[in-house]
Amino acid sequence: MDLFIKNESRLLFEQICSFLIFYNIKILSKGGKMQFKDQIKAIIFDMDGTIIESEDIWNKAIRKVLSDNNVFLAGQDEELLFNKMIGRNLDICFKDLKDAFKIDKHFLELVEDCKRLSAMEFSKGVSFIKGFEPFHLKLQQNNIPSCIATNCDLETLEKINQSMNLSKFFGDKIFAAAHVSKPKPDPALFLHSAKQLNVLPEECIIFEDSLFGFQAAKAAGMKCIAIKNDKNIDLLHHADGVIEHYDFATEILNGIAKNLKSK
Repeated sequence: MDLFIKNESRLLFEQICSFLIFYNIKILSKGGKMQFKDQIKAIIFDMDGTIIESEDIWNKAIRKVLSDNNVFLAGQDEELLFNKMIGRNLDICFKDLKDAFKIDKHFLELVEDCKRLSAMEFSKGVSFIKGFEPFHLKLQQNNIPSCIATNCDLETLEKINQSMNLSKFFGDKIFAAAHVSKPKPDPALFLHSAKQLNVLPEECIIFEDSLFGFQAAKAAGMKCIAIKNDKNIDLLHHADGVIEHYDFATEILNGIAKNLKSK
């Protein structure tokens, strides 16, 4: 009887060990080691659609502003409009919309309406892009500096920060178009971010999801990784790498670093 119990206990112990070994291997293969640290000194993140799932919130707010001003779009027309607005500054967006649809309201009033509507949605909470939080934790553990560089206006950015506690990840390294002379696709915001992180532009990697972001990264002399979604599929050739979420971020960064090292 005692021998049976010992054998059963040993079998259970071996099963637990096998599970733990498998689990650790799975975790390590999913995240991987950050071997890129010697070539890549800092990471710059866009915000909307890159670290938070916010594009639907903006689309909903813009749709409501337009309908309140007797502009009704649907199907491909609406999809085309929303795709063109991704990554753009709100002031520029609504100035163009006012002119295109002959809206009576001043474009700045339209902007304020959109901010108010989006703030209501952001206050309900929004999700991070899959894998962002553990990936960023690994950046912190490896002492790799990072920041946000977004075309979002400061007022909305502050409300999103309050809702999502972005400062927990980035401290005061949260930069917006208002901090520079021109928004993306001008490279000024990315160059400003690199300077604030005390690194050279070529030592940075950008995570982006919009054409304006891809163009700004290239103009700044920085490599760019695209966060793939159903709206930017035809634009991904502008990026140096593509991932759907951050579970694969370390792997692709290691690959880019290896290519940089070989040059």
